Amino acid sequence: MKLKKLDKRGVSGVSDLPKFFQLMLLTVIFIGLTFIVLDKFVGVSYNKLTVGDAVLNEDGHCNTTGYAMAEGAARDFVANITTMVNASSGLQINSGNWSISSTGVLLNASGEVWDSITMNYTWTYSADTQASEAVNDTTNALYDYGVGFVGILILVIMVYLIISIVSGRKSGAR
Repeated sequence: MKLKKLDKRGVSGVSDLPKFFQLMLLTVIFIGLTFIVLDKFVGVSYNKLTVGDAVLNEDGHCNTTGYAMAEGAARDFVANITTMVNASSGLQINSGNWSISSTGVLLNASGEVWDSITMNYTWTYSADTQASEAVNDTTNALYDYGVGFVGILILVIMVYLIISIVSGRKSGAR
């Protein structure tokens, strides 16, 4: 087996393509790590600013199917029913007869069914702050535009690589 002689740079006539692939690998790893870090910021960066309000005279039902409360879709929804009245008879329904799920669904906790109720309740939820909205908007924009940019960058580099291989040129050769 005959070894090729090294030139002044210590390279044995091999093109710079392996260096190019190393650079591409490092770039892809860097981009991947960037997206992993950004993923940690999405949705969890908000400061739990607790906001509350009161709802008066919401009509609904308290039966076996459950009733989705009007504000129940809010983040970290917590409700405290102050009064619940059977709309048919006008009698107040005691608090042990219902429960509220974490998703804001009013559930019947007794065997009795009330098809028409009116209730008053206070509720709180977690709201985004201006800083958290800025972080989430920036992260989402980087996802939206960053992935496309990375795809175009990889496409351009691959086209350059194919042209270099087909034309027989070695990158960096003079």
